[in-house]
Amino acid sequence: MCLDFFLRHVKCLCSIGGWYFLLRLLCGFGIGGIHTVPTYAAEVVETKKRAKCMLLLHVLSGLAPLFTGLMAYMLVDLSRYGWRYLIVVSSVPQLLCLIIAYFILDESPRYLLVSGQTSRAKWILTKMAAINRADLLFGDVNPIWKPPRGGFAQLFANKQIARLTLSECILWFCTMGTLFGMGMLFTESLQAAQSHLTSLDDNADDDRCFSSDEVIYCKASCHSLDSGDYAKILISHIHIVIGAFISMLLSDVIGRVRLMLACMATYCFLSMPLFFCPHPVLALIIIILCKVCVVATVQALYLYLCEAYPTNIRAVAVGVGTSCSRVGMVITPFVAQVLAKHNFTLALTVYMVGGVVTMVTIMSLPFDTTGKQIKDS
Repeated sequence: MCLDFFLRHVKCLCSIGGWYFLLRLLCGFGIGGIHTVPTYAAEVVETKKRAKCMLLLHVLSGLAPLFTGLMAYMLVDLSRYGWRYLIVVSSVPQLLCLIIAYFILDESPRYLLVSGQTSRAKWILTKMAAINRADLLFGDVNPIWKPPRGGFAQLFANKQIARLTLSECILWFCTMGTLFGMGMLFTESLQAAQSHLTSLDDNADDDRCFSSDEVIYCKASCHSLDSGDYAKILISHIHIVIGAFISMLLSDVIGRVRLMLACMATYCFLSMPLFFCPHPVLALIIIILCKVCVVATVQALYLYLCEAYPTNIRAVAVGVGTSCSRVGMVITPFVAQVLAKHNFTLALTVYMVGGVVTMVTIMSLPFDTTGKQIKDS
């Protein structure tokens, strides 16, 4: 987070496009550290409250794009330096997080135990017990043995962990690729819906839904984003909050695995009408609902994986999974923007197959983690 915060402000001083993109690339190394947050939350929150606490974090993360879009809506037109103001203002919450993380948060006791720092772990547990006005139910926190930690090979230490790791990679790749692909189709559908609603000629070709060999396509030329465009960004990120709320409400009721399976089955069912060339406005609504289902699956997947892996490899496992998700996000534009322009039905088929593969992979998960204690090794 410190690296990302520093590079953000260096970008404000940059006036050369090449340097800006280089700094943006380096920001990725800092942003990658944010995925340790759900790992930390899984280790310090008790079993009964773990799901709601972790998914509440995802609800707040869903509000972050809305905050950024709102700031852009307010600041981007102030002057020619509007985007620089936007970067500075949007980094204020990050600065607050850095202050809280450094001065208030303690290290995870589970991590300290598996890393051999037992005295510090006992001090933090005693402090937590005092804050919660509870008594420690054990007298000795020294581990019997120190397990190996932080190694990629540990993700394939036995058949069950190896099966979980392979399933994780497939799930992250398919879900995030599908989510971002549907987001790109959302943009095209939004443009087509606006074109349809504002058209004066009901028989114009641009107002109909395109055939299976075509794609919903906006013929407008490129232009700088205005206030209306940022309002669209706000609308397009509502699904993150809704999907996180669904996961938060249902994850303890029906279980993590059943929730993921139900959401992906709903996604596959809702996406089928897109093959029959619906009205642009209806297509827009369908895509929003599909994105809500996929977001709910992703949030439940985060929760499941943080509970399924033991402490000594949990952070590595989550890191490997999010890396696979980035691969899916990199590949999906070639489907949603390149392939879709040649054959829209084929592009939809790719995302439908991705949903089916996700369902099969979810059903092959070795166990459910609902109501279970997380392991340390």
